[in-house]
This record gives sequence, structure tokens and C-alpha cells, in this order.
Amino acid sequence: MIEQEKPATAPITWRRVVRWIVAGSVCLFGLLVLALILNPRAPRRPIEPKVERGEVRFLHGMDVTARRADEPRVTDNTRRVSIEVYRDDQTGNVVYISRPDITRKGSTVSVVRGATD
Repeated sequence: MIEQEKPATAPITWRRVVRWIVAGSVCLFGLLVLALILNPRAPRRPIEPKVERGEVRFLHGMDVTARRADEPRVTDNTRRVSIEVYRDDQTGNVVYISRPDITRKGSTVSVVRGATD
């Protein structure tokens, strides 16, 4: 009888495949944790604001009428809009809030960075 040579490697079984997948996943997870720990950009403590909380100051307020292009004159039915302007002392931003008249819903907020009074 002729002896068959045994293969140099063991046959691939599902058990070996699952072991390799689990080992690879554990290694990748370990590298991810290590990268997060050693990341120099990651904050070590909570970032605190450098400026104390400022006040929001009311600057201006006005009611204006805005007519459409097809309206020749301003009438009682012309749309009215309220505009208010606030300044945030902490950020230096100016906040514009416009509200349509009472009969309509919704408002618009615009922020201008670094505007002066």
C-alpha cells in the first residue's frame, strides 16, 4: 500500500474561518481604541467658554410696510412686517428677527457676525 502524503496545512474548516474573523475583529477594535486614546486632537476635558456669559441687548425695532410690485399705493391691506435687532455681547453677533403681521405665521432670523452698532 502506498502511503499518501499529508498536506502541510490543515484543511480549512468553518471553525477556523470563524476564529480568524473574530481575531481580526478584536485586533481592529483594539487599534480603534488605541487610536482614540492616543489622538492628540481629542479634548481631554470639557471646553469652557473663555468669555463670561454676556447679555443680549435690544438695539432697534420698527414696523414697516412692504407692498408688492403690482400695488400702486400703500393701503390698509398692505403687508406689515415687524423688525427687531439684538446684539449678543458674548459673540459680537447682531441678530435680526423679522415677523410678519399677526394674521400670518412664521418669522425669519438672520445673524451677522462681527457687525458694529
